[in-house]
Amino acid sequence: MTVNPLAKTAEPTGFRKFIRADKTQRVLLIVSFMFVLLVLLLMFTYIPFGKMVQFSFYNRNYLSEGTWVGLACAMVIVLLVIIILCTVAQKIFFKYFFKDNEEDAIMKEEDRRRQQLKERKKAARAARKAAKEAAR
Repeated sequence: MTVNPLAKTAEPTGFRKFIRADKTQRVLLIVSFMFVLLVLLLMFTYIPFGKMVQFSFYNRNYLSEGTWVGLACAMVIVLLVIIILCTVAQKIFFKYFFKDNEEDAIMKEEDRRRQQLKERKKAARAARKAAKEAAR
């Protein structure tokens, strides 16, 4: 079976076309990076403020020893886990979801051309070196 080079390839329609649009990709990129920042803002600003208001209503005896040090350590560990998971998820998401086959083909062609150019330069250097050796 031969492929007609003049035949048009089927363009994506519907959701695929919407997702691959430049404007949509920009918005998704911005929203995905903002999500991490909003989680951090919530975790370190609004939740502690709410807890502070909640603790203000407690009738506590401050002479006894408290056990709240573990809460700070747990928050740090949870924060690190969230940052790592979000970073990995974003890398995976953008690597596979927005993979553009045309760009990949162009990059492969450029890499092939660069490799050919390197090989030609190497061969030219070897030829010059051989000519110098023959001239001696």
